[in-house]
Amino acid sequence: MPTAQQQVHIDTLRAFPAELDALLETIPESELDSRITPDEWCTRQIVHHLADAHTRSLLLIKTALFEESPAFIGWKQGEFAETADYKLPVGLSVAIIHSIHERIATLLESLDDDQWQRTGIHPRHGEMTIEALARLYAGHCGIHVAQINKTLGRSS
Repeated sequence: MPTAQQQVHIDTLRAFPAELDALLETIPESELDSRITPDEWCTRQIVHHLADAHTRSLLLIKTALFEESPAFIGWKQGEFAETADYKLPVGLSVAIIHSIHERIATLLESLDDDQWQRTGIHPRHGEMTIEALARLYAGHCGIHVAQINKTLGRSS
């Protein structure tokens, strides 16, 4: 049974797809590629990034579950954001986000105390428990909702 704080992370991750849906419903297609500055990501890139990052998070959690302190491989997020698939309709990545978040939440709910404390070595954050990964990716949701709102000139 997850602790109260672990359950907060699970609930945040499980609720995020609906939150993203509600936000995207307010954005006309013509604004999905708007940017504040040329070096900022547009909403379309952010949504595709979320699908990539959160798919990766499931793999990091599973790797930490079944390997002893594995080294997590880094990735070049900025370069990913410039690939052709980041120009596709956001609905493709939204579908991934819905599925991956349900998988992550279901997996996390099944973990025992020892499993929550299993670790892997993150290239930027160093040694991280599965609990820390859950916290990181739950926070990642809010960071990018705020980024989308900022890109559109809205407050969060």
